[in-house]
Amino acid sequence: MAARRVPFPAERRLVLDTLHLGRARPMMHGLLEVDVTRARAALRAHRARTGEAASFTAFVLACLGRAVAAHHADAPA
Repeated sequence: MAARRVPFPAERRLVLDTLHLGRARPMMHGLLEVDVTRARAALRAHRARTGEAASFTAFVLACLGRAVAAHHADAPA
């Protein structure tokens, strides 16, 4: 079977360009473990009470937004 040459698709070039731009930035990895038992119970209770199913991601983002709003004045200028 002969090898054949296939051009890079535009999407692949976009990924390579993004990787090239980000190579100078330091890479940080971390692992975080959090007990979400009470949060999941609150989401289940909300669904049982209202019939509205909120995602866990929405819950986390709402909590983050409230924390930022509560401490907005503490942020350095």
